[in-house]
Amino acid sequence: MERQLLRFRHLGCAWRTIGVFFAGIRFAWADGCVDSQDAGELGVEAERLERVPWSSLFHATGNNAANLKILIVATPKTGNVWLKNLLALIYDLPQLDFPTELTEQTVGALGDKWVAHQHLQPSVEILDLLKQYGVTVVTIVRHPCDALVSLRHFVPHATDEWTHDVMAMEMLKDGDEIGDHTLNYVRQHFAVQLNLSLLWMRLGACAVHYENLLADPLQTLEGLTRILPPTQPWRIRAAVVLSDFHRMKRHNHGRSHHFRHGVSGEWTTELPPEIVEVFLTQEPYPTQFAALGYSLDIDRIPPKPFDAVQLDPFRGASSFDNGVPISEFVVQTYFEACGGDLTRWPNPCATASQESFFDWLNAPAEQDPRPGDRVLVTNLAHAIYKARSDLRELFPDV
Repeated sequence: MERQLLRFRHLGCAWRTIGVFFAGIRFAWADGCVDSQDAGELGVEAERLERVPWSSLFHATGNNAANLKILIVATPKTGNVWLKNLLALIYDLPQLDFPTELTEQTVGALGDKWVAHQHLQPSVEILDLLKQYGVTVVTIVRHPCDALVSLRHFVPHATDEWTHDVMAMEMLKDGDEIGDHTLNYVRQHFAVQLNLSLLWMRLGACAVHYENLLADPLQTLEGLTRILPPTQPWRIRAAVVLSDFHRMKRHNHGRSHHFRHGVSGEWTTELPPEIVEVFLTQEPYPTQFAALGYSLDIDRIPPKPFDAVQLDPFRGASSFDNGVPISEFVVQTYFEACGGDLTRWPNPCATASQESFFDWLNAPAEQDPRPGDRVLVTNLAHAIYKARSDLRELFPDV
């Protein structure tokens, strides 16, 4: 029998709780926004979550990536989409939209292999459903001030998913500068969003720090993959190259607003003193900052973003030396063809040699089912075939 529909409370529901104890940390929210009965129910839910072991949700079992399902659950604007893109490339996972109505049917319909993200409040029922389908949960955290700045810049581009979050949309009234409406948002609601990553961390989810991912993506991802099926180092390298912020912004048409700058420490120049003062003095922010491992020290030098070009065999080139454009898929195909041996084509942009990567792309594929036929299946065509499930269904014999 299908479980009762689980409608999780999205951020737009504006949970502003009076006071909730979770894992010994008291989060004091704005007064009068939720009645005492609701606050009590949240406290009971926190106690229920702590009593049940959820460790299987936070470590992928076995060594088989064929059935890997990863859900990133975290505070908005902390790098959810970036991390999702990285894991999709490392494990060759389709990126899916996670349903907002959770049932056995909607979660099961996602399939056996995927990565998704959602800003999800944990409950016993939801965690039990994720456990039933073998989902591995990870979270990501970021300096709360930078997350706020990023959210403020994101709101003008918000989709229907966000328009019902009335308080977030109110920030638009500030115009080009962060002002009183953003200050009001911080006083009344932003703490609820910060609590999301904290709750999942407390339950045992591996927490990736956005700043670590910026400064040393290779080491950070190697650490994350220890709780996931083993992978090859070249896959992590390829993911870092292909998930460079400039690339993602350039090639994600219609979604480039998700990839603004890819830096940390912007809050030191963008946030007015009034908002910083709230973070310093108004609970639950001091407690949340401490639990997340961040401070409001404006003299602290933010990490310098890693230059992914140094890992890129194409060195960021947009075309081969004969002028043919280099797409993201061509770069991905290069890594797939080389595996761990990038010495096969040390200069992949060069086209003069008959042993060049360019010639290999256009050469007949070993997997051509009818070699010598008038219709040639090249290595590039076969790579596209492998990447497209719809083509594989239409032409299963290739």
